Amino acid sequence: MTGDDAKALVNAQFDREALTKTVVRIATTPCPQTELYEREPLILQAIREMYRPAFEAAGCDTWIDDYGNLIATQGEGTNGKSVLFLSYAMTWTEGTMPNPWSGEVLDGARFGVEGEVVWGRGGSEYHPTNAGILECARMIHESGVTIPGRITYVVSSAGHTSSGDPALRLIYNDDLTADMCVMPGNNFVMLGNHGRLDLRVNVYGKSVHSGGELSAGSNAIEGGLEAIRRLQKIMPLPPGGLTDPEMGQGRLSIIGIASYPFSPGYHNGVGSGGHTLQNLFRFMLDRRLVPGESVHDAIAQIKEAVGDLSPWRVTFERGAYQLPTKHPRDAAIIRSVAQAYQVMLDREPEYKYVQYTIDAGFTNKLGIPTVMWGGIDMRFAHGDTDICQLNVCADVAKGYTFWALVNTA
Repeated sequence: MTGDDAKALVNAQFDREALTKTVVRIATTPCPQTELYEREPLILQAIREMYRPAFEAAGCDTWIDDYGNLIATQGEGTNGKSVLFLSYAMTWTEGTMPNPWSGEVLDGARFGVEGEVVWGRGGSEYHPTNAGILECARMIHESGVTIPGRITYVVSSAGHTSSGDPALRLIYNDDLTADMCVMPGNNFVMLGNHGRLDLRVNVYGKSVHSGGELSAGSNAIEGGLEAIRRLQKIMPLPPGGLTDPEMGQGRLSIIGIASYPFSPGYHNGVGSGGHTLQNLFRFMLDRRLVPGESVHDAIAQIKEAVGDLSPWRVTFERGAYQLPTKHPRDAAIIRSVAQAYQVMLDREPEYKYVQYTIDAGFTNKLGIPTVMWGGIDMRFAHGDTDICQLNVCADVAKGYTFWALVNTA
């Protein structure tokens, strides 16, 4: 299909009211991150009862793998190329956001954006992509156009697992392949993103009653604070870390602290604080990585900065890991997305790099050229005013559909 034909089809089939209903439906379907992560029943229910029927109504063949990932396909798959849309059902946890699943349509002016917005957790992250791919499937189905190649839409049960496991599952277990892939990103052409390593630091002491013989114990909190003090000397930009000419340097941040034994009264904000010197102080480090930067070197530098913490014992545990990735401006995947952006949005795209990360690094490394492009707006992500901007959703839906039509010809 030519670009002119694809543009005409999209303009004829696009329905703003249908898009708004889709966004509201997504926003009113709870999919929060909980301690169960991909096995959270609300997420699996949303995939079964909301996303799957919606794709089937758009004429797609669907199946759900044993990880809870929804795979929907469209097209004959007899000729032409195959493209993949990879997105996620899981939103960030509700946190302190009021009415996180209300789906209320509001004037965006109060948030400093143009047009209407839909209130709801996840609206500034994956909702625009999820609405965009649902509308892409609907427009193609209702147009009756024949797709010689194959379009695969994935709504993964993941999203805020911070782990590459879901992507690896789709590639190795589900045997998904594609010539190109689009996954959630900002509303510009993203040339690359940082990777990230989560590293837990455990500082061990010895518990004793805080009203007893303090010399019989060793407060892990004191040891943990000393470790943090030492790490602050290499934060936020570790000296000697690799610097990418376009993406800058990787960062080091502390993103969580906790101490044990757990005192329900203290942690819940009521009752007693426990009156106990703590035997474990744990904190989580977030180490952003640029392409070519060694994870082992980054961990070694952190260990060296902490050093000998006697009398406390220290251990380090690797957590979730995401790969950095980077495309040249003239890469085929970048040019394909830029074309869709230019034709359907009638303006030149911006080309940028970001410091957040999802799974593009893994899919690129595994041989599926992937670009992050969608409606993410980091000004609202994980905050108490999480919104989905309908104007941006419209751009995403139109751009995605054009991209899919042209690249499966």
